[in-house]
Amino acid sequence: MNFFKISKALFIFLFLFAFQMTLAQGETSEIPQWIKMMDDPNASYYQTVKSFEDYWKDREKPVEENEIFRDKEAKIRKYKNKETPKYAFEYKKFMNWRKKTFPFVQDDGRILTKDERMEIWEKERRNRNKN
Repeated sequence: MNFFKISKALFIFLFLFAFQMTLAQGETSEIPQWIKMMDDPNASYYQTVKSFEDYWKDREKPVEENEIFRDKEAKIRKYKNKETPKYAFEYKKFMNWRKKTFPFVQDDGRILTKDERMEIWEKERRNRNKN
């Protein structure tokens, strides 16, 4: 009798887990293109920025920290669009990515790889040591 209770509970748990996984997989197909491009080392910087700007063109942008702390009386803003808080972290991550990546962008939009950045750094270091 105890075995049946445990197996029933295990079955319900596995069913709910499988159901949750199905829902989670459905959500990943809705991820905006700029998020995928930001994580792709072969994506063009300019195309990624354009995709980001096109996505946020008609949407409410997330509040940034400096906006919250600028006014001591400011209250946390309620978003009109449910996607805004959903992608707030990615928005801030993109803003940081754009600032951090820009110095390594080539004229064609290609981003230097870490190996290429290291090679440039090594050349500069050697040139400084010669002087």
